[in-house]
Amino acid sequence: PGTKMKIVGVDGCRGRWLAVAMDLGSGSIAASIHATPDALLLAFPDAAAVALDMPIGLTCAGPRECDIAARRLLGWPRSSSVFPAPIRDALRATSRLEADRITRKQDGRGVGCQAWNIYKHILAWDTLLCRDQGASERVFEVHPEVSFFALNGQKPLRHGKKSPEGKRQRRRLLDKSFDRKRVSTAQADLDGERFGMDDFHDALVALWSAYRIVRKKA
Repeated sequence: PGTKMKIVGVDGCRGRWLAVAMDLGSGSIAASIHATPDALLLAFPDAAAVALDMPIGLTCAGPRECDIAARRLLGWPRSSSVFPAPIRDALRATSRLEADRITRKQDGRGVGCQAWNIYKHILAWDTLLCRDQGASERVFEVHPEVSFFALNGQKPLRHGKKSPEGKRQRRRLLDKSFDRKRVSTAQADLDGERFGMDDFHDALVALWSAYRIVRKKA
């Protein structure tokens, strides 16, 4: 990590960005929510790695190989959590119908409502990373279900992240890597904010992947 002493895990949360950061020196953990990608990166100028649950490398046509590999790795039903990333030309469409038309013409597939709902968030990150070379060198795409797969001994989780069983299973796995008292302190940082426990778990496992990235174990 050199002189950069923090790592950050990031997950989308109600149109904003939930970040869980760890100080590599002390091991302390803190959580915060940011309105935009720019605001998030400004908050962590010394981050060695920012592990982000959002597609940030887009194709001009055709599916991304990483998405295909992730679905194959996870198997059904966890593979359904890996959404097809948009093609670059469709990202700046002003409506779902326009994005659908562009994608069908270039790619032969459509754009559903669920996918369209995150286009503006992908665009925000894409715009920032294309503009800022420094940011592009420290932001890494991760997928929480793939991270949990690795954390779970290379096995996909049995239950969905929003189910009671799924939340318990993810919490047990995270307890193996993070001190529970420190995690509780970080969660308390978010008092008064609206967020889902699944979002917090996803950001925390992204932080676990960020640690692997800086240690060159990912």
